[in-house]
Amino acid sequence: MGDASSWPIQAAPVFGPSSGVLAALDNELIDYVPAQVNLKDFMVEVVFANPSPTSQAWDFGFLIHDQGTEFYTIAVNSNLEWNVVLTLESGTTPLANGTLNNFDTSEGGSNRLRLITAGNVALLYLNDEFVTAIDLTQLPDAGDVSVASGLGTEFDVERRFNYSNFTIWSLEQIYGPVAGSLNHEADGNLETTFARGSAKDFVIRTTFTNPYDASANAWDYGFLFRNSPSETYIFGVDSNHHWILFLLKNNQYTTLAEGNVDQLNTGAGEQNQITILAIDHLGHLFINSQWVASLDLSALTASGGFALTVGLVNEVAGETTDYSDFSIWRLQ
Repeated sequence: MGDASSWPIQAAPVFGPSSGVLAALDNELIDYVPAQVNLKDFMVEVVFANPSPTSQAWDFGFLIHDQGTEFYTIAVNSNLEWNVVLTLESGTTPLANGTLNNFDTSEGGSNRLRLITAGNVALLYLNDEFVTAIDLTQLPDAGDVSVASGLGTEFDVERRFNYSNFTIWSLEQIYGPVAGSLNHEADGNLETTFARGSAKDFVIRTTFTNPYDASANAWDYGFLFRNSPSETYIFGVDSNHHWILFLLKNNQYTTLAEGNVDQLNTGAGEQNQITILAIDHLGHLFINSQWVASLDLSALTASGGFALTVGLVNEVAGETTDYSDFSIWRLQ
């Protein structure tokens, strides 16, 4: 696996890329290499070379929001598992765990671990595949970021890990969180509310509240992003469990991608959280903390503005769609 980032990141890192050796000891402690930063919102990645020999189980991962005595540990291990643990002064609490499908455990192999934290949510990737969304609400404050091993007591064995491309990029929150309402109008136009700021590489997240039950009438909502007077992306999801991405350029709509989303809530007053991550031509769509699709954003890679929308196809005059936690983070 190559050391350079497999994502088209052009922003300057605040740390790295760094390479070295993580000496893991059988000492009942987490062994780690700190970046000595103080960040809440960021993107971090590292490539770990598997230790040799590989007869004993091992783990590696990150410490984040590390304030000395309080931190999150996010780990993957050679038993094909991932784990998230929160350590506070009051004690240690396992928060989440699951299984891995694409972990390379071979001797001489390597694995790329990536984490994007924005607000109270972190997105974990292993070898460029999405693993899980992580709730960070219990310790949302900024802190140090480290690569680490021995994150679980059963993996606390003496090992040496070669790591490379330990790199951190800062995310700047440029908007939000904002709550409000979009009024429906039967005028044949998109109803929008624009955010301040613009970006090329970003995370945008909003929680929409359904205006009425899907059985009563159809509804839709979504985003404009990389918006300019002459062109914009338009993303929408509707009450028929369908999502679509358009490019609007010179008043011409081009459908770029579309699909179905099973995990959409469609009842009156129910909510759906939508997140889009965009890095140059690469985009990822998440709905309700689940990965939905990769998006090809190569048709428009310039920086632009943002808006929330309703009425792409469906709306009922006089109704309103409420939204909350409308937030945008820009990769600096």
